[in-house]
Amino acid sequence: MVFAEAARRGAGTIVETNLVEDVFFARGIYLAGVVGVTVRGNTVRRTASGGIVAWQEIQAGGFSVPPIHDVRIVDNTVEAPIGIATPATGSWGAFGGISVVSAATGAAGVRFVDGRVNRRITITGNRVAESGRSGIWVSNLAGGSVRGNVITNHHRRPTLPIYGVAPTFHAVLEREFAQPVAVRLSDEVELP
Repeated sequence: MVFAEAARRGAGTIVETNLVEDVFFARGIYLAGVVGVTVRGNTVRRTASGGIVAWQEIQAGGFSVPPIHDVRIVDNTVEAPIGIATPATGSWGAFGGISVVSAATGAAGVRFVDGRVNRRITITGNRVAESGRSGIWVSNLAGGSVRGNVITNHHRRPTLPIYGVAPTFHAVLEREFAQPVAVRLSDEVELP
């Protein structure tokens, strides 16, 4: 079951001024299928996967996570994400220091979603340093902004294996991981 009402998907929630550090097997801050959530002023350090990950997944016959809408990720500091271990969550949670990821799981395994399902996502004023892959990696956005972020020393772990993702996508992902900001399958996204 997936709730449609914003109030049942976190609307009005503010995740603010937290310190998250030394996360050896997972992500720092994880947003799954949320609407109307703000993540601001947090510090996330030394995570195995992404520092801040917003997630959407369609899973045939299983637990589905709806698309995210009206999410603001602003003025956070993310240091050394995807940097201290091999991500226990698989590569899907470790595409960038800050990530918006959409996937679909079915009989053939996990794949990328084709549509622009995540709406009005703002990622601005963040500082991402020493990321093992991209500083910011987003996909499947229909409107939003990825601007005014400072990314330094990204792509620190170029030999980190990609697993849980079909090999046909590896070459494209490796090129995206080398970018400070990677935007995939998205429309109407304001970039610097």
